[in-house]
Parts: sequence; C-alpha cells; structure tokens
Amino acid sequence: MYLISDETNVLIDCGCKTEDSYERLQTGLKRLGFSLDDIDQLWLTHAHPDHSGLAARLQKKHNIKVGIHQTELRYMHKNQFVDRFGEWFRKHQVPEYLIQAMDGGRVWYQSYYDDLKPDFLINNGQTLNTGTYSFTAIHLPGHAPGHLAFFGEQTILSGDVLLDRISSNAILTFEHDTTRRVRALCQQRESLEYLQNQTGRVYPGHGTIFDNPADIATLHLNAQENRYQQVIRALEKGSASLFEITKRVFPQAEQPGMTFLCLSEVIGYLDLSIDRRHATFDNEQNIFSLIK
Repeated sequence: MYLISDETNVLIDCGCKTEDSYERLQTGLKRLGFSLDDIDQLWLTHAHPDHSGLAARLQKKHNIKVGIHQTELRYMHKNQFVDRFGEWFRKHQVPEYLIQAMDGGRVWYQSYYDDLKPDFLINNGQTLNTGTYSFTAIHLPGHAPGHLAFFGEQTILSGDVLLDRISSNAILTFEHDTTRRVRALCQQRESLEYLQNQTGRVYPGHGTIFDNPADIATLHLNAQENRYQQVIRALEKGSASLFEITKRVFPQAEQPGMTFLCLSEVIGYLDLSIDRRHATFDNEQNIFSLIK
C-alpha cells in the first residue's frame, strides 16, 4: 500500500479483508502522522483481494471514495463465473476431485473481500490530480483484466503488472461482459512491452522499489520465452488435453491448491503458441497439437 499525501490524500491499494491487514494499515498511517479518516480517495490497481479486500470497509466506515477500472467491476462481486469455470475445466479434462478443490479454493478466496460498488471509475489515459501531483492512469491488463498503473513524474505505481524479482501470474479468468476466456498471458506481454519503453522509480504491489522498469520488463519477457519453450517441449511429446500438457510442465498440477495456477500458466503459453502458429487446438476432441 502507498500513500500520496497532498491536498487530496490518496491510498493506492488497501490489503485484504482481515483484521491484521486493517490494523497494519492503521499502524502504517499513524507512523506517517495520518489516520484512515484523513484519506480522501482509494485508487485500486486491480480487484484481487490482497489489493482491494478492505475497500468496502474503508468506503463504508471511513467515507473513502473508491475508484477502479470499469473492467474490474464484475470481479468486485462474489460468485462470478462459477459455472463457467467448472464447465471449462471439464472440457479440458481436469479430474473432478481437482475441480471440487478449486471450487473450495474460490470460497476461501472470496472470504478476503466484500462486494463493492465503487464511487468512480478510472479510465485508460485519465489524468488524476491530487493537488500538487498529477498521475496518468494506464490500463495494463494481463495479471488482471482491468489492471491499472499510475504514472507520475518519474514515478510508476505499478500494482502487480511489474514486480522486481518475479513475474506475476497471468491468471485464468473470463471476460466480464461475454462468455469468452481472457487471453491473459498475451495481454500481459503487451503490457510488459509497453513498460519496456518507460523510465522512473517503480513502486510495486509486492517486493522492493526499483528504478529500472525497462530492464525488469525485458527480464520478465525473456523468462516467459524460456517458459514458452518448456511448453513447446511438452507438446513435442504428443497431442494432449490442457490438463495433460500442464502435468508435463508442472507435475505438481495434480496437487489440490496448485492446479489453478498451473493451468493458468500453461493455457497462456498455449494461447501464444496458437498465435505464433506453432500449435493448434481441436475443438471437437479438446486437444492441443504441435504443428510440425
């Protein structure tokens, strides 16, 4: 979480819905000479609970005005896309016990946020003024469909789109206004390519602050190319379902608790392989094949 102290005091992200997070937020603000009642606005980079879970409580209890990108609205409400996930997993031959485990995981996940109706929407390219400071909101999807980063003068509040040591997962989800699955990894790569041309100090959602966004974006893109080759090597072993290919890349995918992130990772690279015409998908048999 970050605080912009100005004529309008703004909090960037707010942590998950736990008492520990709430207390830590108050302690951090107190150390800076502030309380939650001094905060005017909350700008959310995206709707994942570790970034937005306390938003509804801060809005209701402390009258903080909350803003987020339009695309994230549906992800601020519980029980979204449940039927789509189960149907999609079965199509891709995921065993029923793992589907049930992932359903349980979503219930656990949803305990870390409350439904939220934001006070205002933040659009791509919109200028946000706090008084002395001015920021431009840039829509950089991939980790989340409506992910925003806030660009000030040589300052980037990056959320999870750019982290120092790790590449954030391009998480499997569905479009908020259609039944289509989001091609998250392809979106994420476009966002990283945008960040290859940026300069300034980066204040990320996790990890340490750093000053070389272009280098870090390039590092992550190169790491993705290495992972892409792993997926291609898995395809070389023969045509298979998504779940089978995922097990070839990540044997731990059969462990409840690991399945969802492993599937998210591999489907992204399979999307990329189809874009690059290295692979095809058979809609009748629901299998992926390498083009030889």
